[in-house]
Amino acid sequence: MHSYDKVRSNLNIESSNYSLEEINIYSVTGKRVISKNLNSLEATIDVNSLNSGLYLAQIRTQGKVETIKFIK
Repeated sequence: MHSYDKVRSNLNIESSNYSLEEINIYSVTGKRVISKNLNSLEATIDVNSLNSGLYLAQIRTQGKVETIKFIK
């Protein structure tokens, strides 16, 4: 599950079963703009430094990758 808090410019990610391992956030042009190693069931990613626009976040958990879209 994920949500984006526009007021605080945070991307909130939560996993109910497996620990989150890594997140990579890409601009629509394909440039990686944020990369973080994680080790918990939930994470809050500060995206305040990003310009307004559409982004793709790839989240790795248990060797699987899920891609989500969000608009900042």
